[in-house]
Amino acid sequence: YKDEFPYIIKFGTLLYPDDYNWFPKIKTGGKFIQPIRGIVDYQRNNYIFYATRETDVPRTPLVGYEDNSITKEVTSIVPNENKLTIGVYNIENFSWINKYGYLNTNKINGIAVDIRDHLKAPDIMCLVEIQDDSSERDDGTINSENTLTTLINQMGSPYKENYSYTYINPIYNQEGGAPGGNVRVGFLYNKNKVTLAYGREKGRNDQPVYIINRNGKPELSVNPGRIEPLNPNFSSTRKSLVGEFIFKGEKVFIIVNHLSSKLGDDALMGYKQPPERNSEKKRHEQAKIINNFVKEILAIDKNANIAVVGDFNDFHYSRTLKIIEGNELYNLIYSLPENQRYTYIHNGRSQVLDNFLVSKSLYQKFFVFDIVHLNSEFYYINSSDQPWSDHDALIAQFSF
Repeated sequence: YKDEFPYIIKFGTLLYPDDYNWFPKIKTGGKFIQPIRGIVDYQRNNYIFYATRETDVPRTPLVGYEDNSITKEVTSIVPNENKLTIGVYNIENFSWINKYGYLNTNKINGIAVDIRDHLKAPDIMCLVEIQDDSSERDDGTINSENTLTTLINQMGSPYKENYSYTYINPIYNQEGGAPGGNVRVGFLYNKNKVTLAYGREKGRNDQPVYIINRNGKPELSVNPGRIEPLNPNFSSTRKSLVGEFIFKGEKVFIIVNHLSSKLGDDALMGYKQPPERNSEKKRHEQAKIINNFVKEILAIDKNANIAVVGDFNDFHYSRTLKIIEGNELYNLIYSLPENQRYTYIHNGRSQVLDNFLVSKSLYQKFFVFDIVHLNSEFYYINSSDQPWSDHDALIAQFSF
């Protein structure tokens, strides 16, 4: 039907039936400046508009379309020796090679530029969706050393000399994400400004981390460690990873998360109304586990510095986030104006899936927070505004 209906519009997202390689450059905020003729249909649980207006010349930008001139954002947060910056970024199934075994050159460079130039190289970078070193090839590979080393090296000097990384391998092919990809969360950190708390080894992938009371101060049994990795509520899900860092003599506990996805929920415009969100039940149980871990730290030291960050696959106002927040944490999303509260766009709807929660002590040190819109508003096309992920990045700065 491509000749009869050249463009399809679904929930504010413009789709073309076949060839995406030459699709016109479409950004959020673009608009049609003349009427569009077409047919409204309903299929696969969605309303769809088949636009019948054709272009003047094939394979040129849309007739009567006015592009939005937005460009990728650069954070306003300026690095400071006396302040701690923490970034959060879902880098969407990132590996140093693609699933065909070829070097993933463009994405490596794109993510490196995002971290270095657009986020200004945070002191601690919490990464979500790191794949293993063979991408989605199911060949027994589990490590991500080449992937993270290549990313750091691509950032160039002095970052490649300053940054280190830590993570724990997932249990092979058991934690969700792209099959064969063995996706996990992890940390990059500037070892000249922060250190992993010393004296403890990294945890195993099946080993739960627990809190030790050391002379009235909490510390992790392993560093980093996974929170209840064998709990059935985390089955087929990326495990939450906690790291204990030292900045200017103070401990900072950071829990990076990638909770269960929304797969299995009823369609928003489906026949069943109101739609049932079956995936929420699992996220609610995961949220309780995370909140309980935070409580264990605060039970030993009510002034502990704790950040709970990552891709929660749920909104800042959702029950999932309210459970994690409890009476112990503050979500920095609320520090922004409402029109800046989005990290992801799905079917034309701007929404928050990535959140940044902090304990009272860290909140009192809170200086500034920013969502850096790098990807969600831009279309996949070879240009300076090429998105390298489907999520935007978050960054916060704290004064110690």
